[in-house]
Amino acid sequence: MRSGTPLNRHRSTLRTVLVSLLLAAALLPKIGAVAQESTPVPAGTPAPARSCGERLGIGDASVACLTVVHASSDAGPVDISIDGAVLFSGVAFGSSTGFVALPAGTYDVVVTASSQPSAVLIESPGQQLSEGQGVEVAIAGSRDGATLAALTLPVDPATPAPGTASLRVVQAIPDAPPIDIGLTTGETLIPGLVPLTASGYLTIPATAASIEVRAAGSPDALFPVPDFTAADRATLTVYALGSVTNPTGIILLTVLVPGGEGQSAGTLVMATPAA
Repeated sequence: MRSGTPLNRHRSTLRTVLVSLLLAAALLPKIGAVAQESTPVPAGTPAPARSCGERLGIGDASVACLTVVHASSDAGPVDISIDGAVLFSGVAFGSSTGFVALPAGTYDVVVTASSQPSAVLIESPGQQLSEGQGVEVAIAGSRDGATLAALTLPVDPATPAPGTASLRVVQAIPDAPPIDIGLTTGETLIPGLVPLTASGYLTIPATAASIEVRAAGSPDALFPVPDFTAADRATLTVYALGSVTNPTGIILLTVLVPGGEGQSAGTLVMATPAA
């Protein structure tokens, strides 16, 4: 890809053009539409896996799908480049770029400070984006603590069964102890998440529930999240963000991959603990 031969230079230029065109297309309103289910699925039966492009309504079965989540509270706004071309600019902490479609392939990903493009925060060469696969890349860790990293999190390709949702949690608070995610009734759903790690997917009912974040092994809530409702047949990643040095700034951010009719991909700030 970096070779100086005319053929390889032509391929590199073509890839950059394709990325730029696909990014521009991703900004059109129609891209937000979600593909409709063509065949009803019996209750309790997961739908067959679909390509991310078809599920999100942003491409066909040949493309890969990428979103970047800014999960570092002290990194400031960032720009994300792939193979030397800026794909996302000015991404703020606690936000997600939304999914874009890209040609499947291997990319060199670089994260720089928006205010200082020469300041490289993360270099992640050889990121593989596979045909039909959705990927969340989380910019996580602490710039001041020299723990910044890009966490690559493949999205579950299967649409959950009607009446359910798929949920995973990313512990992106770099200076926090291990945490448990549980119900206010005392049940623990996801135990012992250490910083900069993600749980596996958990199937949950698509109904309102009161959940809470606790220090691992403790019955005491660090903060509650009342009336959390997972969208029917959605796939969700919940990010715990912030720093324990500023507990009122800790938030939960949800990245949603839709599964039902009329849903769109997006992000939602779920909760901020009281002072």
